[in-house]
Amino acid sequence: MIGNMDKQRILQITGLAMVLLLLGMLVLMIFFSVQSTQLKVEPLPHAGTTYTQTMHRLINTELSSFSGWVPNDISPPSIFLDNKPNFQLGVLETLRYSSRVLRDNLSRQRTTDNINIHVKEAFELLSNDATRWVLPSAENRYHEAAKQLQEYQNALANEDPKASFFPRSDNLIQLLEQYSSLLGSTTNRLLQASSDMQAIDLDKGQKQQVHVPWYEIDDRYYMAKGVGYSLHAMYQSLYIEFIDVLKDKHAEALFLSIIESLKYAYFEPTFITNGDSDGLLANHNNNIRVFLDDARQKNNSLIAMLDQG
Repeated sequence: MIGNMDKQRILQITGLAMVLLLLGMLVLMIFFSVQSTQLKVEPLPHAGTTYTQTMHRLINTELSSFSGWVPNDISPPSIFLDNKPNFQLGVLETLRYSSRVLRDNLSRQRTTDNINIHVKEAFELLSNDATRWVLPSAENRYHEAAKQLQEYQNALANEDPKASFFPRSDNLIQLLEQYSSLLGSTTNRLLQASSDMQAIDLDKGQKQQVHVPWYEIDDRYYMAKGVGYSLHAMYQSLYIEFIDVLKDKHAEALFLSIIESLKYAYFEPTFITNGDSDGLLANHNNNIRVFLDDARQKNNSLIAMLDQG
């Protein structure tokens, strides 16, 4: 009798422990899933410091969040998550595009000039595999990238002759073209996720059926959200850095409307649904695509304005 009571007591304690463990895991998953809120970018006094600080804030915010860098995690609760990892991958894509143009154009007067070592290192470090968890881990590389961006920002602020930033119209066009490409690929992925539709291969002029599995629908939404969130911050910094160019080309209003479109691309549905256009459930991939595609089209119009004499 006593033995059976002991066994029953052990089973009760074990069951309670498992329930508490499960509840604790669910609570952690909720906190780990929280995404960064939109950044407010304030101007800094030296050319290039606002742009660089914004890049630094974007990567540092993800690394120092409650969950840290998630895409390379192999342990609970992160391994069970897909929203936050894809959001962070979207942010990383924007930073990679931004750092490439910073290295190749914004930090150099001519293409024959030497590349600033801090900018070069930041670009290479941000290019590391986002899912690598050891030897080296992705977050270690990205922490080092943030450090290199900070070093470059300090050099600009101290007017170090080895650090430069050139807010010229041609450099802005180079960056906007890269962002247009990023927005184009992002909206195309959203369009594919909206329904099983025929995608056109622009190079071959052929159509093919594209099917996105149901479990990838929210992945594409959250990566697009990460792209929109980070571009919203970067465009704020560009408005500050290139205000003279925008005034000269009478492009201020158009630029601000791009920032506004990106602002509205940041929203958090309770559940990601993929409903028909005339259905009861929303199609969230289509909803966010509207704002990102609007930003892309305005961005292309801005490039045309800047390219005029």
